[in-house]
Amino acid sequence: MKELEPYLRGPKRFVETCKAIGEPDDVTLGALIGAVLGYELTVVPLINTHYNYLPSIDSNSLVDQITISFGQLDMMGQSPLKNVIIIPNAQFSEEDDPTRFLSYHCLLHPMVPWCARSLYHCLVYPMTSWCKIT
Repeated sequence: MKELEPYLRGPKRFVETCKAIGEPDDVTLGALIGAVLGYELTVVPLINTHYNYLPSIDSNSLVDQITISFGQLDMMGQSPLKNVIIIPNAQFSEEDDPTRFLSYHCLLHPMVPWCARSLYHCLVYPMTSWCKIT
């Protein structure tokens, strides 16, 4: 680990290293481990970042994923593409849950009280569209 100190030690050193190679923190750390320490990194398909095309994840395997992310994909001059997982029969609408994290949480933990469309949920999240009285 001493080999990594020049890139990591100090209040802003790691941020400066990220900027120098033009990558976010996770990619920079992987690059340092590979280039400086000489370790070959293992690709784990169940670890997902916003760099992956998240709608392509099979909805049947969502519960098996190690990490899930969200973001936008730069379409080189076109409007950015929303990059989120697709959850069939999601608990929340895309308007109420644009990142899909609430719905994903409920997929993983369906017994959490606020995952049920209940009075409790509407008390906690009164602005949710299906809680509004029309």
